[in-house]
Amino acid sequence: MVTKKLLLASFLFVAYKYSFGQEAGSKSHFNLVIGPSIPIGKFASTDDFTRKAGFAKTGEFLKLSVTHLIKNNFGISAQLQFQRNPFNTTALENSIAKTGSLSLSGVVFSDSIIIPRPGQQPVPNDPYHNWQVEKTAWYAGTLMVGGFAEFSLSANKKWSAVVAANLGFVYASSPRIHAQSITDTSQVVIKQESKSAPGMSYSLSPALYYSLNARTRVTFNIEYFGTTKITYSKVKTTEFGRRGASGQFPSPSMAWNSQTIADMKQSISSINVGIGISFGI
Repeated sequence: MVTKKLLLASFLFVAYKYSFGQEAGSKSHFNLVIGPSIPIGKFASTDDFTRKAGFAKTGEFLKLSVTHLIKNNFGISAQLQFQRNPFNTTALENSIAKTGSLSLSGVVFSDSIIIPRPGQQPVPNDPYHNWQVEKTAWYAGTLMVGGFAEFSLSANKKWSAVVAANLGFVYASSPRIHAQSITDTSQVVIKQESKSAPGMSYSLSPALYYSLNARTRVTFNIEYFGTTKITYSKVKTTEFGRRGASGQFPSPSMAWNSQTIADMKQSISSINVGIGISFGI
């Protein structure tokens, strides 16, 4: 009888400690969120006359974060985030064909290259057409820390809302651009190298959480993500071309090439919409 009472007491003690540990552990969570990354502002612009157009398209992002509830409804967080935004190659092809320009000045954001003025007419009888731009993309990885506020939305605490703000560092890579136009009388190739550079990043993200059990939650997240203007140093842009009359191509006398090395600047801004899962730790 005594042995049974001791076993029962031990069981109740372990159960109590386990329950207490679950409650304490639920204040900290590991979160995984994934979804589309939608570029906005100049990052998504295809107006190369601004010299700040990013030609970015909707891509994807992945966010890993750890949160800890400190007191009442407030806590701290740390997160790693990666996003990729494809380059709008179709828009660049159309832009070059429309302006009749052989310069990627609107893409490299360089002040040292002459840029076609708004309203400039395409070059008459422009022989450079059928442009093709290889697929490429912007990449950005961030490490940020911040705080959040969490509020219950239902009596059973199944639903809760979270508003978080974060600040940190970003390391981003510009797209490697390879554009070419080849016909029976001409050939033009424009290349721009990819460069990587650091910058500051920030985010603001409201989210909804739904508890599946004491330790697991599903999350629905909408995030505004932005960076300061990132400077990519000494980006090299090279252009090569040759042109000749029909039946005389290539003509050595009509061959030309040029190279420009200049800094380029671009900020990244996007709306990241994600769904994920959160585990108590």
